[in-house]
Amino acid sequence: MPIGAYAGYTPIDPSAKGSLTIEYKYESMPISGAHFQIYYVASVSSDVRFTADPQFIKYKDCLDNNTVDSWRGLAYAMKGDAQADKLTMFADEVTNADGRFTLSGINTGLYLVVGVRRTIDGYTYIAEPT
Repeated sequence: MPIGAYAGYTPIDPSAKGSLTIEYKYESMPISGAHFQIYYVASVSSDVRFTADPQFIKYKDCLDNNTVDSWRGLAYAMKGDAQADKLTMFADEVTNADGRFTLSGINTGLYLVVGVRRTIDGYTYIAEPT
């Protein structure tokens, strides 16, 4: 006998403030002094629908109903445009000795995080955009 399945979500409060923490490590070694550029991409509604920020308006039709692979591709595309078009960053942060940083009190929404190459002792570390 077929049965129905229900996939749900917990509504979010778009007016709530949140935080974003980046922890950057290679295996278990923290990468300190790594720069990350953060861009505000879109606001989000309580039913998890995105409204693109004017800087990312060309992606307005790509922000909903994505898979992990499509989000990865979208992050790379946005990174290219953000750097080529010199878009305004929301923040430019550097990891501490533990390889982390936290942005607190930020608006709920969608952010693009782009790591800048970091070379330590002849090894170059490159973070994927997310």
